[in-house]
Amino acid sequence: MPEKVLESKYLQVEQIIAEMQRVMVAYSGGVDSTLLLYIANKILGANCIGVIGLSPSVARHEFQEAMQIARSIKARVDVIETNEMENPGYVINDRMRCFHCKYELFSTMINYAHENEIRYILDGNNYDDLTDFRPGRDAAKQLNIRSPFVEAAFAKTEIREMARHFGLTNWNKPAQPCLASRMAYGQRIDPNILDKIANAELFLKNKGFKIVRVRYLGTRVSIEVDRNEIDRLFDPARQKIILTKLNSLGFPEVVFDKEGYQSGKMNRKAAVS
Repeated sequence: MPEKVLESKYLQVEQIIAEMQRVMVAYSGGVDSTLLLYIANKILGANCIGVIGLSPSVARHEFQEAMQIARSIKARVDVIETNEMENPGYVINDRMRCFHCKYELFSTMINYAHENEIRYILDGNNYDDLTDFRPGRDAAKQLNIRSPFVEAAFAKTEIREMARHFGLTNWNKPAQPCLASRMAYGQRIDPNILDKIANAELFLKNKGFKIVRVRYLGTRVSIEVDRNEIDRLFDPARQKIILTKLNSLGFPEVVFDKEGYQSGKMNRKAAVS
């Protein structure tokens, strides 16, 4: 077990979950929700159900990878379809988009939890999430979703350390929020555009880029990669291949971000504008 402080936090999470007796975990395949599902499944076994939402906002390859990870930790994960696309408040894509998305997910999970006689629903939010603009947290609070990592003051780096300790294969996986987060606020959410973004990002990942964002800005898309990979992105021969592919996907204007990927960049741009 890692250092004493981290061990104490982990034991607190274990205690929180054990006291609930039966739980449903909002699972996405990211390191936070994977670790939470792993711990809950280890403590409660059959009294833990993971649930993953499926909608046009979720990249198909990310969904498949998430299910593979769940199988590797021998956790039950059920699939539910969410209908945020039917909510005009979500589709208009203002700064409350994540609230509408999470409210739909958690509301659907609550209905499913009732069917399975489960009282508690958990999400993988961590203590660092409290410092960022996350309307989805408001939805979780309104619907009484519990966040054990927040309650135990688990930071993101500590979650990664603990995930590595338990041998979780995605312990160092980059954050991968929903596809709608790639669309600039004010651009209506369109499933066809989301699908093109997913295909573009998958293409770039298959070219060896570890962190990729294809930002849809209305008249153009902007490609962001990790700062350590910017030189590779700006290789002329590689750019030509990327341009050809993204043009074929229906993105006629493509720009390459010289600054590199930064978490929350869309939020900062919106705040400036």
